[in-house]
Amino acid sequence: MLTRRAIKAIQACFLALLVAWVAFGSWYSSPYFPPNTQTVNGSYYGTDNSSASGASPKADDRIAEYTWWVAAFTCVLAVVSSFQIFFLIRANRTAQIAAEHIPRVERGYIVGGGPSPVGNGFACIDIANYGKTVAILTKVEWGFCEETDFPTDAPVSELLKTGRLKVDGCLVVEDVFPANRPPGYLQETRFPISQALGKIFYGKFTYSILFDSDEHFSTFKLRVRPTTPGPYISVGLPGSNSDWK
Repeated sequence: MLTRRAIKAIQACFLALLVAWVAFGSWYSSPYFPPNTQTVNGSYYGTDNSSASGASPKADDRIAEYTWWVAAFTCVLAVVSSFQIFFLIRANRTAQIAAEHIPRVERGYIVGGGPSPVGNGFACIDIANYGKTVAILTKVEWGFCEETDFPTDAPVSELLKTGRLKVDGCLVVEDVFPANRPPGYLQETRFPISQALGKIFYGKFTYSILFDSDEHFSTFKLRVRPTTPGPYISVGLPGSNSDWK
């Protein structure tokens, strides 16, 4: 989409071309060397200088010459304006591509999952910021569900929004996560590991970034299974990494 500046430049270029067309038409229709043109000589002013009439300029010739120069100047102006609008449109498009590309590359991306054991039969949610700029975490929601009851026809964010998945735990914060923060657990999300064993462990991170005022999020859904000799293993379900904004 063109910016307002580019639209104004296009309008100016069109006007210049219109003026050039009108001026050229005026010049073309006027006789550059009109036949039977009366000369302006001294007899017009009451004196008889007929012998010098050959040196007197023709009025129509001067008008035609003036019109030609105006038309030529206008044509040059139209050409220059055309080049300006071409480069302006290209620069405008380049700026739009950069404006769309930079936030995607440089923004913060909060992701997580787990559960991460913290001892004494408890675990916490893991979290990381893989983005190149900071992200501000504002909310963490999580829950547990039997695999046979877990809906698979919608992403976790929609299931939480519509209430088809219950929220077993919620943390409202305002924590700044620096760029490229490695995975680590959130102590405030502590819960007994037994709540997750043999179930689907799901959750949602809500956060904000530097490039806009929108609410961004990412989700996770993990199958937590007991293992031998270890306590458990968590495996991502299909679509675990595709539900984000």
